[in-house]
Amino acid sequence: MYEQMVYIVLRSFASAREATAFPSYAMIAKLGRMSCRKAIDAVQRLVEKGLLRKEMRFDVSKNRKICNASNLYTLDLR
Repeated sequence: MYEQMVYIVLRSFASAREATAFPSYAMIAKLGRMSCRKAIDAVQRLVEKGLLRKEMRFDVSKNRKICNASNLYTLDLR
């Protein structure tokens, strides 16, 4: 059930041309009506099943530290 909701939420964020989205785990959890932990676990299971690809995107802060900016999700639209 959680995996299905996460997939639906990510699909709602994906553009018409590309099947990519980058909402935060907090936003996925809120819109999917689940805890943040459940959202993280569901994303991981979707990745393991090959229905979703997750790429970590990084940013450099003003004091030159590298931090995680967001995750980029690519949906498999079979």
